[in-house]
Amino acid sequence: FERGKVHFGAGRHAVAAAEFEKAASLEPTNANYVLHARFLAFSVASAAHRVGLEGELTELAMRRAKEDKMDAFALHVLGRLAFEKDDHERAIKAFKAAERLAPQDAENTRYLRLVTARVKR
Repeated sequence: FERGKVHFGAGRHAVAAAEFEKAASLEPTNANYVLHARFLAFSVASAAHRVGLEGELTELAMRRAKEDKMDAFALHVLGRLAFEKDDHERAIKAFKAAERLAPQDAENTRYLRLVTARVKR
């Protein structure tokens, strides 16, 4: 799992996806591992395939966010899903919460700026 995070941070998403899938298969009850694996699968999937993954990913992220109120990644995933649907209000709320929990994570700030810019258009 940790190797997956390193690869993900370096932009090597295909390698990260494989590491997250491996971690999730070794510990299928670890919701954090499964969420990371499904998010990467969603991120690299074609638009047609994303539709099938979106429901499961939403459910996983919502469950994880309820289980661990300090899980910034689950909130980031919810923000990304809302952003994809142009649900700007929900995306902003999720990214702000994720940013508060993980201020060092530049992705939360980047997506918060993106969605805010879309709202201003």
